[in-house]
Amino acid sequence: MSWAWPLIGLLSLVALWQAVITGFQVRPFIAPDPLTVVHALWDNRQLLWSNIQPTAVEAIAGFFVGNGIGFLLALEKPLGIGPLVFGQIYGEDTHNIWLKMLMDYGWLGFVSYVTLTLWTVAAGFRLLLRDRPWQPYVLCADVVYLGHIGLGDDGLIPFGEIGFAGDVERMLDHGRASKCVAGPPQASRCSTL
Repeated sequence: MSWAWPLIGLLSLVALWQAVITGFQVRPFIAPDPLTVVHALWDNRQLLWSNIQPTAVEAIAGFFVGNGIGFLLALEKPLGIGPLVFGQIYGEDTHNIWLKMLMDYGWLGFVSYVTLTLWTVAAGFRLLLRDRPWQPYVLCADVVYLGHIGLGDDGLIPFGEIGFAGDVERMLDHGRASKCVAGPPQASRCSTL
């Protein structure tokens, strides 16, 4: 029966999704209903599978190559290169908090961050096992914190920087977003924000 609660939660979310779509009469091109999504996934499964494979390989390979380069740089500069210097040198900032600690603050900063993170997780887990009225709140805080650690600001799970959202995030983070005046392509005027 340990699987029942997650299944009930998932079915509740799908029912809520359907209720919102139906209740607010949301047009399908804005947000489709769950059944339409399932049909689209099933009908396009061959195309999705053929695109998932190379994307996953490239994302994972890029993740490990990037971390490998970062590790070599950390060996060259054991005291770090300083906050916000990585972006000035390489054109974009480190892609996750773990690498940021290692690059910006060196080995001492990285070990301190890992130590404090593990200490916080252990303390949170200890509090989670106590039967108190606030135990559900500790559970929520632990899940959010562990999720943040796992994502590492979209680093350990290498899907945060893929696609349009990652591109916009990188552009905004590094001041390369442009504000363009509307007009024909040859006459458009752009300025860096």
